[in-house]
Amino acid sequence: MRDKGLVERVLQGDRRAAGRLVEEHYPPIYRFLTFLTGSSEEARELCQATFVSARQNLAGFRFESGLGVWIKRIAYNEFLKSKRGPKVQSLHDLDDLPADGALSADGIVLAQAVASLPDGIREAFVLREIDELSVAETAEVLGIAEGTVKSRCHLAKKSLRRRLASTWTWSEPTQEVNHATQETVSACDP
Repeated sequence: MRDKGLVERVLQGDRRAAGRLVEEHYPPIYRFLTFLTGSSEEARELCQATFVSARQNLAGFRFESGLGVWIKRIAYNEFLKSKRGPKVQSLHDLDDLPADGALSADGIVLAQAVASLPDGIREAFVLREIDELSVAETAEVLGIAEGTVKSRCHLAKKSLRRRLASTWTWSEPTQEVNHATQETVSACDP
């Protein structure tokens, strides 16, 4: 198991392994937190807190899930802690994603729509549909039942369709697109 070897080397003090761990997991954690917060600055701060906490608790990682899922759970907890303090949310910062998460103009509109989803629903949607975690992994990160993940994803898609309907004009999809859309929806819908 690749994660196990990496974790063991980090715990033994291997700085290159620690750098590799951050290098591998920072982009998806940053993207996840940017979608949750709507602010690239807040996402960077939460990423830093996430990786500090992950390093401090790495000896407790039990390999019951993937390392990325475990780190996302820490990131989600850091996000929840940040919400208890003073809250500043800025949706305009979503256009400041790094090159590997760069968004087109349509992507920025979508990111802003996702950031406007209610708490709980947004997190499930981002993990399941954007980060492509399984229903089980999403449930693990959020600490909720799998059925709740499916329900929240369904609500998110319904809300996004309504919100984006006024922004985007929808063309008649081809049979192939319909099939792909049905697969995507069925993967998350109850």
